Amino acid sequence: MRLEILSSRKKKPLGAGWIGPVLFRQVDGIHGETPDGELIDFYTSFRALLRARLALAHLLDPHPRTPERWVPLAREYIDIAAKALLKPAIPATR
Repeated sequence: MRLEILSSRKKKPLGAGWIGPVLFRQVDGIHGETPDGELIDFYTSFRALLRARLALAHLLDPHPRTPERWVPLAREYIDIAAKALLKPAIPATR
């Protein structure tokens, strides 16, 4: 599922990977269609970059707890965003 944000360490969702299919069913039920793949990829990258920014914000603290944790975590999120945005385009079929 493209909606879930993956951790490059374990290749598993960070948090609630089950939510993607539930949200897609809800959107499909309300709007009668599943969100476009490009929209999902944009949302995935947006959220991943937000998480990267929040991870790095920990380093703004004068005495951050576990400072060695935040840059690698931010890089993971940036990688996730890049993969979501830089995927080869799949031509639409009609």
